Amino acid sequence: MTTLKMFFVLFLMAFTLKASAVQQFAKQPASIQVVIGLERVVLECVITDKIGELIWLKDGQILGSDLDPGLSGVPRYSIIGDISIGEFNLQIEDVVLADDGHYECQVLAGTQGETTLRSSPLAKLTVIRPPISVSVDNSPTLSAVEGKAISLTCRGLQGNPPAQITWYRDEQVVGGAAAYSTEVSPNDASGKLHDAKSVLTITPTLNDDAAIYVCHVINDALNEPYKAIIDLDVQYAPVVSIEISHEIIKENMLVTFNCVATGNPNAMSYAWYRNDVIMSGATEAQLERTMSKNDNGVTFKCVAMNAVDSREATVTLNVHFAPFFTTYPEDISVDYGEQAIIECAADGNPKPTIKWTRLGSRATLSTMNRLQFDNVKDGDVGIYMCTATVTGFGAEAHYARVDINGIPIIESKDVQCVEPGDTAQIDCFTDTKPDPMMIEWNWNDGEEHLETGSAFERFSAQKSTTKHGVRSILYIEETSDEDFRAYNCTIWNEKGSSWLIITLTPCEMDMIIFIIIGVVSSSVFILVAAVMVIICFKRRYNRRKKLTLNEEEEVDDDEDDEKKSVEIIKRLSDYDLTKEEKERKYREYNNYKNSPESTRSSHDRYAVPTKIMRKRWNSWDSYDRPPSRGARQNYGSYSRRHNDYVDPEYLPYRGRSRHDCAERPRTLPRYRDDDKIRNADYQRYSEYRNNKYNKRDDKLKEREWIKKREDDVESGRKAEPDDVSKHSTESTHGNLATDV
Repeated sequence: MTTLKMFFVLFLMAFTLKASAVQQFAKQPASIQVVIGLERVVLECVITDKIGELIWLKDGQILGSDLDPGLSGVPRYSIIGDISIGEFNLQIEDVVLADDGHYECQVLAGTQGETTLRSSPLAKLTVIRPPISVSVDNSPTLSAVEGKAISLTCRGLQGNPPAQITWYRDEQVVGGAAAYSTEVSPNDASGKLHDAKSVLTITPTLNDDAAIYVCHVINDALNEPYKAIIDLDVQYAPVVSIEISHEIIKENMLVTFNCVATGNPNAMSYAWYRNDVIMSGATEAQLERTMSKNDNGVTFKCVAMNAVDSREATVTLNVHFAPFFTTYPEDISVDYGEQAIIECAADGNPKPTIKWTRLGSRATLSTMNRLQFDNVKDGDVGIYMCTATVTGFGAEAHYARVDINGIPIIESKDVQCVEPGDTAQIDCFTDTKPDPMMIEWNWNDGEEHLETGSAFERFSAQKSTTKHGVRSILYIEETSDEDFRAYNCTIWNEKGSSWLIITLTPCEMDMIIFIIIGVVSSSVFILVAAVMVIICFKRRYNRRKKLTLNEEEEVDDDEDDEKKSVEIIKRLSDYDLTKEEKERKYREYNNYKNSPESTRSSHDRYAVPTKIMRKRWNSWDSYDRPPSRGARQNYGSYSRRHNDYVDPEYLPYRGRSRHDCAERPRTLPRYRDDDKIRNADYQRYSEYRNNKYNKRDDKLKEREWIKKREDDVESGRKAEPDDVSKHSTESTHGNLATDV
């Protein structure tokens, strides 16, 4: 019972509260932005204690009510939500630009007289859209001229909301006033799309050439901005500079000037100026010039021109040059004890240093332009040198002489000569200061006189002034004996006069010429003698060398061959020859002897060991012994013959092409104990051997010898020397020698 009472009380209370509740908004629609083309957007509307009908309106126009949640009259629109909790949300599918507007949720009054509910403020549905086109006028490259203002225009078309535009240069925001404006797109019937424009005005400079300007365009529909780029091509006048090939420029140096110019456009012309005076022919970017000291401090200018304008660059030269004197030191002559001043001045680059010295001394007297003597004395007389020096160049020097005024002193020779018939030149010189006023010549005891600068007949006097003094020369043409006499030279100056007697004589050969001739003659004689001695020793040396070489060649044969010596000995005679062989040899000899000398060999043709020959001499008789053309010699009881003929094959040939066979006197005994006798014999032997004209006419003896040999052959007689076999057995190869 108690439970039923409580349930009844609660039911009554709920009914009472419901009957007294008022409908109201739990959540009203809120403004929202959506991107065009979004699939779905929802505008929320929640009502508590809803009693009346709920209506959705757009821009004041009814879309539909909760009685028709599908909103059949409006495609893509519908009312969704949980009605039990009062949700009556407006859903829009496939959002288009036409959906942009103000939306309102209303609840009509109920049956019990409730008021109509309206959402406030109105919910603004904004359909945003990015610009369909972003561009910069005159892109991608805009030509401009330096110093002339240009405008850069960036456009963002048909965007909602209107696009915001920002300018960048080399990734940096461009400050300044860029004109920004928007307008409704003329091609949009809805009037919801806008065109944005930004105009940036700049004055291009040289630094703007090839600069990149970027236009950033963005609105709420974009996460990243759209970009449009424009590149500036700024045409500007040339930027000019001058480059010089040498850092330090010196006089007489070839220097190259380069005019370096950059500009837009690049086509340029050039002109060069020297101290604002145009240089003809200098129309290239490079200029070559040999420097002189006159170019120091000069301004060279290069003017480069293109289509925009012309520009110039200048350079002022600092030319180093050698010193040169602008004021030369001059000779000075003062009275004894007076003041003397010598001055010099020099120019150069860098500035030259001045130094005064006395000729012959290294001591520096002054480094100023002026050298001053307060009280001139005899010791001050001399030549002084002013030297100007510039680093990197040679020194320049000039001289001045300091003299003391006095009576002229004549310094010429008192005896002068000339060749008879030539023009005589009699010299009269003085270096005394002050300079002479007059110089006069007289001769023949003063009867003849001639002033310098005048002439008569064959005589004339001429004056010449040099830095070192004054000279007067008396010329006498076609000198004769009567002109060789004494001449008086008299000189006057401000201090007085002096004279000198000069004797003119015929010139004789100077002793020095004799000495030179003697030395040259002696040198020539010694040279010729030395050459002759060298030639003689050279010939003698070659002759001995040839003899030695031929003997050594034969000695070097095989030492162990004893049979060779025996065969050589046997070949010295005709024992083993037949009659036919002997006749053939005689014919060969006659043919050889009658042949012209030019066809005969100049080499050793018949080489026979000398030692073997010497051993045979004492053993052969007068018939078999190898003879030579010489006189008979007697050695005690043994008689040697030297006039017998021998076949050339068996004779040692001496190498003389003008002889048929060797000529060798057999005067040397085989053994001698006395060295002096042996040397004397060898001397006589050498003298005879070297005499190429020692030939004898022995035709008769040759015929007798030939007849005798033929008779012996026919009779079968053979001469066999007793010592042949003995010599053959005793001889060794070591005893062989070549008789050259």
